[in-house]
Amino acid sequence: MFLAFKPFSPILPVRATFIGTGEAFDERLPNTSVLIESKINLLLDCGYSVPRSLWSRNSGKDFLEAIYITHFHADHYFGLVPIITRMWESGRTKKLTLIGQKDLKERIGNMMALGYPGFLDRLKFKIAFKKASVRFRIGDLSIKTAQTQHSVKNLAVRVSDGKKSLSYSGDGVPTEESCALYESSDALVHDSFLLDKTIPGVHPCIRDVLTFSPFVKKLYLVHMQRDLRRNKRLLSKVTNGFANVHVPDAMDKIML
Repeated sequence: MFLAFKPFSPILPVRATFIGTGEAFDERLPNTSVLIESKINLLLDCGYSVPRSLWSRNSGKDFLEAIYITHFHADHYFGLVPIITRMWESGRTKKLTLIGQKDLKERIGNMMALGYPGFLDRLKFKIAFKKASVRFRIGDLSIKTAQTQHSVKNLAVRVSDGKKSLSYSGDGVPTEESCALYESSDALVHDSFLLDKTIPGVHPCIRDVLTFSPFVKKLYLVHMQRDLRRNKRLLSKVTNGFANVHVPDAMDKIML
């Protein structure tokens, strides 16, 4: 059942693109990730299959200013190691901001030590670690977060430029707080793992996520179980009648 919303004024990023829309083990689709391009370029999540897709979009060493990590599962943050190392290899000197939960710095340090020992000390650019609080700003973007129900702590996020807004669930079953976060969004990108069976405290199902449709301008279903995602006929049938609901592919634009 859809939880009651609290009033929330709409606000939005300049441009947004799906870098990936897949779940953890989809062999065809990169892990779910969204690129927001504004006065700063912000990547939402960076799983292990995201870097190649991101580089095909833009391989510039200074392209990204910031990366937001919703939670510490491999398909949402293991891509940081190749991203950071390629920036080093390409000669980046511009600061990179990494945003996430309080132990993000320690986790990145451990991953870099395993993957490319000693490389953190060789970087010629600063990595700034910013803790994701309930409300904060990054450049010209205003960011709000809310916790969902997931197997590890996950912070859904709402990003705005003062005019429009994009909300992104990361993973997890909606909570009262995340529902309030999403209300009136110009676009909501939501975890939709199975068709009609919620995995309690882990993933919502498509039929439950569809109940968000009347409360947002556009709804994008992502992170589907890989066999379900390939059943386009079934997905078309399930979403029929929902004019503002979309099942995107990697590199699709988010229309705001």
